[in-house]
Amino acid sequence: MRFRYALSSPKAREKAKEVAESMYYLSERITAVRVGEAELEVDYEGDDEEAFRRKAERFLHDNLKIRLIPRKTLKDNRTSKPPRPCREQAPLAPVGSLRLTGDAALAEQALDRLFFDMAAGYGAQMRRYPSFMTMEHMMRSGYMYHYPQNVYGVSEVEHEQETLERCRSHLSEEQPLGELMRHNELYLQPCVCYHVYAELAAERRKPGKLELFSAAGPCYRHEHRARLSPVRVREFRMREIVFLGEEQPVEQMRATLVEDSWALFERLGLRGYLETATDPFYFHDDGAMLFYQQSGALKYELRVTPDDQTGAAITSFNLCGSLLCQSFGIDDGSHTFQSGCVGFGIDRWVQALLMTHGPVIKEWPQTVRETLFPIPSSGRHPGERPLIGGARAYRPY
Repeated sequence: MRFRYALSSPKAREKAKEVAESMYYLSERITAVRVGEAELEVDYEGDDEEAFRRKAERFLHDNLKIRLIPRKTLKDNRTSKPPRPCREQAPLAPVGSLRLTGDAALAEQALDRLFFDMAAGYGAQMRRYPSFMTMEHMMRSGYMYHYPQNVYGVSEVEHEQETLERCRSHLSEEQPLGELMRHNELYLQPCVCYHVYAELAAERRKPGKLELFSAAGPCYRHEHRARLSPVRVREFRMREIVFLGEEQPVEQMRATLVEDSWALFERLGLRGYLETATDPFYFHDDGAMLFYQQSGALKYELRVTPDDQTGAAITSFNLCGSLLCQSFGIDDGSHTFQSGCVGFGIDRWVQALLMTHGPVIKEWPQTVRETLFPIPSSGRHPGERPLIGGARAYRPY
């Protein structure tokens, strides 16, 4: 069936665009959500059409009441860079993540090195964290409460002989394990930054005027199957820079990261813009948090759009106020610390380069190649270091 909901004004249309993403989580059987000039459309494949219609109408009736502050564009190079056809992207694997090969895999490593160097230049302390998070940390962060639709839990087989024998029997008969898999109270990390707060809380350590951390790792989000695409995946790699301390230095750090990231964006020949944004809240009673984010300009997104049709957010710049520090108990009793973070979606930066410049690095503009693969002061390209037996490492150009 196709559900339609009339939009009575341009303002209603803008609100519908904000909540369209959340509509997918009304049902696994939704296959598409579109916002047109005068109506919102939802394609639905379930049998309970009337029940779904009532559910969709109630959702829109509640959520279109939310107070909306229009997004503001803060930086934009689209007028100076005319749109051009979108080039080939790295393919989406059946499991819902990217498969990077050849030059795309090289670009991923080069990009993370750039983000690593950026963080190191600010004096960030480097970390490598586990991919697992505990239920306690998922709750303290607020992620489990506000975004349960994105969460992946971890299951395991009990270490008991009877259970193992039943598993073998099920598998021999090609039956699903089902109830033999038990949840173990661990979750796959949806982002990296929460580990920083957990570390400081465990060590009872307080940040000074400004303290920075950086870590990269795989992140996991249960994206709706109808929304999966080469730029919206269920597993992706992210580099984060987390900064904690006093309010003014934290806000200035985000501003510095915005400027440096935009400069890198332009050096890499990318086309797009930076705008205010919000997180994808699903529940109606989270509307106050959405408005708080909007009114305080607490979240920015850097978006790439090679052809004005295809695009994606590739970096987010967030101010968290005192929320996470308080939740994790990072305070000194009389002083509340502030925090923020910047998340570089490495997979999406790779796709941005592929969409803009094509799949072959040696055909990219020279300035882009030299930014990603700088030539050392010796004049020798890092890919030209001799290996054992006189062989040379692969060089992308």
